[in-house]
Amino acid sequence: MWSFMKFGLSAGIALALSVADAQAQLSYPGCPDVTEKDFVKVPLVTRNTHGISEPIEMVITEDGRILFVELKGKVRMWLPTTKNVVDLINLPALTEAEHGVTGIALDPEFATNAWVYIFWSVNANKSWRVSRFTLKGNSLAANTEKILLEIPLSYTGCCHTGGSMTFDLNGNLWISTGNATANSPGKGVRGDRKASTNYIDEANPNGDDQRGSANTNSLL
Repeated sequence: MWSFMKFGLSAGIALALSVADAQAQLSYPGCPDVTEKDFVKVPLVTRNTHGISEPIEMVITEDGRILFVELKGKVRMWLPTTKNVVDLINLPALTEAEHGVTGIALDPEFATNAWVYIFWSVNANKSWRVSRFTLKGNSLAANTEKILLEIPLSYTGCCHTGGSMTFDLNGNLWISTGNATANSPGKGVRGDRKASTNYIDEANPNGDDQRGSANTNSLL
């Protein structure tokens, strides 16, 4: 759930190399003399200072503002001018199990249209939704919401929910989702998976990816 820290070293590098080796082998195109030792980590938003809770994803504007979403519904913004955090909107999200607000993206023309895209699970009608809001000052007013996509939720329990968004060079908005499936093992399956060929419990429609992410006819 800590995609908020996505700019850190990847787990693969961290596991494969010692810190010294990583610093020696990592390189930065155009800056051959730059190593990890030249970077300094500066905490901008902390749990104790700003009361953040389960931050999931962030985006950075050209003027240095950082917009980020929290799983339970808040969309917040860090201001480089004051070093403070302001709440932009608190969405009425479905927060059972791992549902909530999971994705945020800025429009390619954000500097002129101030459009912000949010991917979230809606409590009222139990669905995943891609919404576009307009940032006005320090607010994403609810009355600026434009619903772009709605995906009905066939299952609101645990687990494996999530989602992120990004724009490609052609201006298309790409959306990813979790499988929203428990993936519980079938009867008699042991940890080594040798006790039965019934890898998952197909009698449970919410335990099989054929219901959603493994089904090309489903948006889940």
